[in-house]
Amino acid sequence: MEKCWFALAQTHYPPPSPESMHRGAPDAPLALGHLVPNLRHLDQVINASAVEPFPRAMYIHGPFRMADFAWKDDQNTDVSVLARAGAPLLGMVPGVEASGTLGGLFRRRVERWWEFEGLEMYTVNPTRAYIDRVLAGEEVKKYIERVKVLGGWTVFMVTGLAVARGKTRFGVTVERGTGGVGGVGVGVPGVVNVEPEVDVMTTSATRSRGTHLNDFVWAIKVAKIHVKHGLQKNWTIATLTGKDSWINQRAIMSCESEKKESPDSEAAVAAVAEVIKAHGLDDFEVLGDSSLASGAIFVSPSIQE
Repeated sequence: MEKCWFALAQTHYPPPSPESMHRGAPDAPLALGHLVPNLRHLDQVINASAVEPFPRAMYIHGPFRMADFAWKDDQNTDVSVLARAGAPLLGMVPGVEASGTLGGLFRRRVERWWEFEGLEMYTVNPTRAYIDRVLAGEEVKKYIERVKVLGGWTVFMVTGLAVARGKTRFGVTVERGTGGVGGVGVGVPGVVNVEPEVDVMTTSATRSRGTHLNDFVWAIKVAKIHVKHGLQKNWTIATLTGKDSWINQRAIMSCESEKKESPDSEAAVAAVAEVIKAHGLDDFEVLGDSSLASGAIFVSPSIQE
């Protein structure tokens, strides 16, 4: 099963209340419905001052609670650099060569662990009508105009929050190692072959640990909203998973695969919307919930602040 939850590098984001997120006025800097450029720039919320209220049928699922939850991640990286040069030994027997080898091995290991007194998870499935309203906001439109290339653009909507509650213990260990390869090798075809010596690797480690006493957002789930190029008529949306993410931004927990909204469902929603509009009901919106097996269509009054 694909992993789609990403742990944050920082722990200073306080959790918003579900009520504030639902009415479109989150009381925290990072909340469901926020658009961000990517996982590396979570402090650059695109629609920070213009979050759309959630429609009545767009529920916030949760909190799903876990007690005494522990998580550990171990990352290893090895990089080797090797340079080799060979030349005939002057004044020696023809065919005898000396080769010089110089290189290095660089190793990095990062281990992170967390122990939670309690962990709560909140998720939301944004509807196409809701996302259309978000993309129509002035802040979002200006951002897209600024970053799009050949008509293509990408933004990420926060669709899940994992909140640490109560006492949270954590620890980080970073180990670094360097090793050298050096020396001169001598080779005589069919007679002798002496290889260079390899230096012993030296390592160093730094460790830190502590306890958080305040609640904070520990991990998020995001949906990638994307237009590939200017010829694409409509945007697409998909939950960001580990295989689609960036270097050093590894997904840590699994999520259920999401059902795709079929073209038939989109057409049905559009048809109902035309009927509602023809009857002059401007304060209503049509919601197609693709997460329901029945493909249900809701007609819901728009929520105003």
